[in-house]
Formats: sequence, structure tokens, C-alpha cells
Amino acid sequence: AAVVMPGVGVLVALAAAPAFAAATAPPGYRIVRSPDIAAPASIFNTGGDATCPSGTVPWGGGASMNNGFAARGTSINTSEPITGGWRARMNNASGTAQTFVVDVICAKKPKGYKVAFSTADNPPHSNTSATATCPTGTVVLSGGVFSTSDTTAAAVTSLGPSGQHKFTASMANTSNTDQRVSAFAICGAKPPKY
Repeated sequence: AAVVMPGVGVLVALAAAPAFAAATAPPGYRIVRSPDIAAPASIFNTGGDATCPSGTVPWGGGASMNNGFAARGTSINTSEPITGGWRARMNNASGTAQTFVVDVICAKKPKGYKVAFSTADNPPHSNTSATATCPTGTVVLSGGVFSTSDTTAAAVTSLGPSGQHKFTASMANTSNTDQRVSAFAICGAKPPKY
């Protein structure tokens, strides 16, 4: 179509916006959520998991606190892929009982599927990062983090892809004890429209 711009007198051709096809979900795609998991107030964290349906593998996952971060003293200690699902651990130093849920994103195993990981020392009173790298010919589909600490003194500070082939996770260790942090990269052949 053509239009004359008011006050300018210039004829402008307007092109139709390109039509973008929506990406389709991979075969077997499903999100599974755990029931509410009780996390009593404690110096130790509480764990829970969600399981993929038979014939599928975890493509990603995570955890969410039912009160969000409104309860001071709550945080996530671990959010990691496990065989057939996803596991998370919640810290609850709030003084009152809390609940959380674990989600896992599942689908059929893609070509080149692999869970890569990297572990780093997490000294006392430090924030440490670890970066997992996908094998050649694959890309990051998702990722996670694991801490060796079972207390509320360790908490995830950040995690996410650091490019198409790497996933980085950072963990704060506020304790007086040395810990370790692991980053996981869920890798697979590059999906269409990646």
C-alpha cells in the first residue's frame, strides 16, 4: 500500500509485516509439576523432584517458592537435572514453614542429547561460578546448578546460558566451610528456529 505522510508530501510504500511461523514443541513435550513440597524452617535445606513421563528426558526445569521471595531467608540451593527428571533444594531460614514446587520440562530425547557438567571449588564467604560446555555439534537447551552444601549458607546467585554452547551457574557460600558448585548444560542437536 502507499500513503502520503501529512505535512511531508512524500509517498511511502508500506510493506506487509512478514509472517513468522511459530516454533513447534518437540515430540512428547510436557511440563510436569510436583505437588507442594513442605520446607520447614531449618538450617538445612529441603529437597524435592519432578519426574518426566516414560519415554521422555528432561530438557529443563526449575523450582519456585509458593510465597516467592516474600519470606525473608528463603532461597534456592540447587536446581539440577537428574535421570528422568529434575531435583531442587530450597533453603528456609525464614523462621516459618514454607512450601515450594519443582517443574521439569520433558520431551523425547533429541539427537546428540547429553548432560554436560563442570565443577568448581566454592571457598568460604565467596561467590563462585562454574561453566559447563556442550559437545561439538550440540547447543544448550537448558541448564542447572548443584551445591555440595546441605545448609542454608549456600544459595544460587545466577544461572543461564553464556552463549549457544555454554551454561554458567554461580553460587554464594556464606559459610566457614569449603563447598563445591556444579553447573549443568543440557545439550542436544540444534532444534529448528533455535
